[in-house]
Amino acid sequence: MDRPITVGDVAEWLKNAGQHVHYSSAKTTLNTLTEKGYLKKRSIGRANAFAAALSKEEFDRRVVGGVLSGLLRNYRSPLIASLAETMAHDAESLQEFERLLAEQRERGER
Repeated sequence: MDRPITVGDVAEWLKNAGQHVHYSSAKTTLNTLTEKGYLKKRSIGRANAFAAALSKEEFDRRVVGGVLSGLLRNYRSPLIASLAETMAHDAESLQEFERLLAEQRERGER
């Protein structure tokens, strides 16, 4: 998001994209994303303006981390087996994984 947007901006953008969404639904969604820490909210006159609270990298890390936590908790063995199978055929990904794992282990030893 380059600039803060209002609920009206979101509703109008969705309408132009062929997705009719009620103003109240857009407002609820933006407020929920604010409560979860994905957006920041500030008042501009009578309207609230919303902006990204996280960088793209932070957002990606948070989303992927949430998905993986659930998968590890509920599907640990199939997840690890699938990763091993995939990385066995992708040397570049395996090398990157090994490097990241070594970095994490090094941080843990400090």
